[in-house]
Amino acid sequence: MKTKEIQELYNYSVLFAEDEKGLREEIKEILECLFKKTYLANDGVEALHIYNQYKPDLIITDIKMPKLSGLELIKSIRRQDDITCICIISAYTNLDFVLLATELNLLKYIIKPITKSKLNLVFQKFLNKKQVNLSIKLSNNYIFNKNNKSIINDNKVYKLSYKEDKFLNLLLSKKSIITYEEIEYILETQNFNSEHSIRQFIKKIRKKLPKHYLNNLQNQGYIISNDFL
Repeated sequence: MKTKEIQELYNYSVLFAEDEKGLREEIKEILECLFKKTYLANDGVEALHIYNQYKPDLIITDIKMPKLSGLELIKSIRRQDDITCICIISAYTNLDFVLLATELNLLKYIIKPITKSKLNLVFQKFLNKKQVNLSIKLSNNYIFNKNNKSIINDNKVYKLSYKEDKFLNLLLSKKSIITYEEIEYILETQNFNSEHSIRQFIKKIRKKLPKHYLNNLQNQGYIISNDFL
């Protein structure tokens, strides 16, 4: 990989799910040198928990794992998120798996053994896809630039704070309700002031979003208004 690509990778996080300990530790050494944060899981249930908590940018998972298979893991993720890049690995060349991988919008399907050259292809494809997805159209006049963490409305540029950026990315990836609990986690608030903090946070970010973009569902959380879906 080129130096520039290696530098770009370090802006992202990765989850590697593999039940074989030796292989997991071997790949871990490679990933930790390239990514800002590396998460490891030894089964599908642990991988799903890590995804729900940390929302890694790239997921690399084995197909066959205990408790929850790689395919079941991906299906669970895709029910709420069709953006996160996912690569699946397998010891078998099974046409049914390949076809299913296409249906699940996977970044790549690679066959074991895992080599550096195969991983490099995954990383390059991941970076190419991230470049394409850097700008997201929120409405006719509003563009979310993920790279610059900003929202552009005609000639106006609204810079997003770290927490605002995290909230908007989660909102766009889920395409469903962001619960009050999830917002509390993003804001890192304590119970005694969480309600006030959430109100102030939403009030502030609404000023940077298209009018009526956020819809409040009482006692649940916030969702993108139907007019913008």
